[in-house]
Amino acid sequence: MMTSEEEITSLKAQIKEQAEIIDYLTKKLFGQKTEKIDGNQISLFEEENRVFTEPEQTGRTFVSATSRLEAPRRGSK
Repeated sequence: MMTSEEEITSLKAQIKEQAEIIDYLTKKLFGQKTEKIDGNQISLFEEENRVFTEPEQTGRTFVSATSRLEAPRRGSK
């Protein structure tokens, strides 16, 4: 059986190890990430060699996010 001091030392070592694991996982989850871009990938939006040259004609009218649509008022037809 362990003495109190040995148990305390063991528990402190466990706490330190778990704190290191938490730090590592926190950095892995929330840390800075770099996005790797393949230079051979075709651009969808750049002027030269772009995939989409004209807007798609869907027959729908574009409504700007800043424009405001008014709801029909009650009682008026």
